[in-house]
Amino acid sequence: MIALSHQADPMRKKRKERSKFTQNEDQKLMKLVQKYGDNNWVLIAGKFNGRTPRQCRDRYVYYLDPNIKKGDWTRDEENILLEKYQQLGSSWKLISNFLPGRTEIDLKNRFLKIDRAIKKTERKKLREMEKMKLSHFSKKKKKNMEIPQPKTLKNENTNLNNINNSINSFEKIDHNDKQNEVIIDHFISNDDFFFHEEPFQADDPMNWFFF
Repeated sequence: MIALSHQADPMRKKRKERSKFTQNEDQKLMKLVQKYGDNNWVLIAGKFNGRTPRQCRDRYVYYLDPNIKKGDWTRDEENILLEKYQQLGSSWKLISNFLPGRTEIDLKNRFLKIDRAIKKTERKKLREMEKMKLSHFSKKKKKNMEIPQPKTLKNENTNLNNINNSINSFEKIDHNDKQNEVIIDHFISNDDFFFHEEPFQADDPMNWFFF
């Protein structure tokens, strides 16, 4: 058996339409309450076709009662609502005793609206905080990449020793070069260092010995 959906159920649609009070019904309900009071809902409902005592009562108490405040909520009213909600929870009937003229439905709807606004603000602040954190970490990372790493003392001493050793080596080489220049100059200036070429004499036996 296939169950009918809500949209395909003609009886449900009819009941939904009948649940709404028309303008004529509202006017009639107001006159009956003035005549019989706001405690004779069974009697009043009997004057309507298809209306229950609960429907008549709720319609009058939550929407038609002249004592209902229709204006905007004040800041004081909202503060009282939030304070009493913290103390009493969602007992809207009890909270209504502290806010005359505001119905239980008004209290519930107003609280839900405030609650949604608070949560929306908190989510927005959370997103802004996350963006600030990401921006901070990004700037910090970029700064660390730009600053060169400091050299250690050990590396500085090693480099200094290498430089000193190189200087000493160059000094030794320069000193040796100077000594060699002095020795060479000495030999050049000493005539005994060179052989004086003599005229070749064939009759000299020593000349033949060397050749």
